[in-house]
Amino acid sequence: MSNNKLNLSFKLIALSGLGLLGMSITLWMFYANISTALHDERKHEARRLIEVGTGALAYFNQLEQSGVLTRKEAQQHATQAIAKLRYGKHGYFWINDMDGIMIMHPFQPKLNGTDLLNTSDNQGVYLFREFVQKAEKGGGWVKYNWPKPDD
Repeated sequence: MSNNKLNLSFKLIALSGLGLLGMSITLWMFYANISTALHDERKHEARRLIEVGTGALAYFNQLEQSGVLTRKEAQQHATQAIAKLRYGKHGYFWINDMDGIMIMHPFQPKLNGTDLLNTSDNQGVYLFREFVQKAEKGGGWVKYNWPKPDD
């Protein structure tokens, strides 16, 4: 009789273990799918925000092309407009050129005019090199660390 109780106990423990394993796998898959969906949504939102910035630049470019503004005036107005754009709690836009020179940073104006190609984050990523490379290829994503405006 005790052999049957032991056999039954083992079966119950094994069944419980399989149930926990199944739940764990299900939760892991759910987390992975949610994480991917959230990441994709952030990228989609970033694209929409970039369109706002490029729309502002296109507007000032059109004013230059039509002769309403000189090139220098259009660039100044565009830079000022981009400097004011914000998104989320800490999101902002900056402008650097294809040589890695900071044209405008809204929170760190001391960087303006500075060559940042040799600037790396705390993980060793040369972010401005990466930005330029992605831009030359038509765009993309760069994972990097940079202090938030309030840090």
